[in-house]
Amino acid sequence: MHRNEFDSYCALLTTSFITSGFALWYVLRNVRPKVVIESGAFKGQSTWIMRKALPDARIISLDPAAPKKFLSGVEYLVKDSFRDFKEIDWAKMGVDPDETVVFFDDHNSLYRRMFEENKYGFYRFIGEDSYDYLQGDNMSLKWVCGMLISFIVH
Repeated sequence: MHRNEFDSYCALLTTSFITSGFALWYVLRNVRPKVVIESGAFKGQSTWIMRKALPDARIISLDPAAPKKFLSGVEYLVKDSFRDFKEIDWAKMGVDPDETVVFFDDHNSLYRRMFEENKYGFYRFIGEDSYDYLQGDNMSLKWVCGMLISFIVH
């Protein structure tokens, strides 16, 4: 995959997990990255979808808690080995941004995460937490767009 084909690629997954789970699978099957970084594992459902979409991909899963289910062949940085996405030297981990999609489902500001991932040269990401304006537990891109529309209308 060449950077110019998917420059500034971004997907925002919303609605039910069934809809967003299919969207995650579909995007990954079509983009076919060699590496997927998952920030926020929770029960491991998204990790499972990633593995089904990309059986041979390197999957790195980050979460301060252990997921409900561990999958073989997934690199887990959880519990005591957990480090936040922004604290990891991805080059030292052997991760090439041109071959990677980052999946954020960690209830941190997706707006901030966009800048953090770009700092490391990543330019393709999927954001699961896409709350409406003044909703949810973080500032999502949908939230920012809603804020801008609110200012324009008023």
